[in-house]
Amino acid sequence: MWYGGRFQGKPISSGVGTPTCLGAYCNYRTGEPNASPCTAADGVTVYRERSLMIYSEGTWNDLSPEGCPGYSTAYNGAFCERSLCSIQVDCVTANTASVSGGYAPSCTCTCKAGYRGARCQVLDTTVTANGTNYGAWCDASPMNATVAQSRCVAKGSGWTLASIPTSGVDAMIRGLTTYTMWTGGTYVDGVDKYKWQYGRYGDLYFSGGPNSSGTCAENMYCNWAPGQPDRADCLDGSPLEKDIVTGWRTTQQWNDL
Repeated sequence: MWYGGRFQGKPISSGVGTPTCLGAYCNYRTGEPNASPCTAADGVTVYRERSLMIYSEGTWNDLSPEGCPGYSTAYNGAFCERSLCSIQVDCVTANTASVSGGYAPSCTCTCKAGYRGARCQVLDTTVTANGTNYGAWCDASPMNATVAQSRCVAKGSGWTLASIPTSGVDAMIRGLTTYTMWTGGTYVDGVDKYKWQYGRYGDLYFSGGPNSSGTCAENMYCNWAPGQPDRADCLDGSPLEKDIVTGWRTTQQWNDL
């Protein structure tokens, strides 16, 4: 019988002859799989064994799915399956309220409040404080500050990367998600100063050299992680660090990246 084991896709085992099972069940016949080549009926084309079949006694072997004379047409059965939709398999579990659709790939993930996306993989939530809406948008793909600003703009009229004028706003933003998040803070080239570049708080908020040797501007809030901002060299030819994230690592403070 043929079934769905392949050398591509989720790994089953590694090695040939005496394979190692990779966290999965294996039941190869002794000496298998061997990934050996076989020549097609035209006598020229060479295929390599990479699909699995089950012998009548229950052990496994790898054979060529394209078909080679002498064996691949001798097995005329097929094991089939279909996967029921499952939150654990088809959706981001923590972000999903329910799943429907019967069988994959026609599964629909119904997201919890504040999440969206086909798998509920995108955090998109909003809170309001001091007359300002604050939102968090996280998805599975890392983004730079430029992409982060475009994500904010895409939320609608008036949305930009956030300024953080107070400790209360900082804590509130970090309370929306455990991810490290881009903010609207940026370095002003050539003058050793940082400002909020978007929104209603477009002020300079920190001045001075790297490694936290500067000072927070009067009546402005700062929350740098130890040793930050450091204006570090990215070591790959790209510009020095300048844009600001909050929720940095274990301290959940600010860093320039």
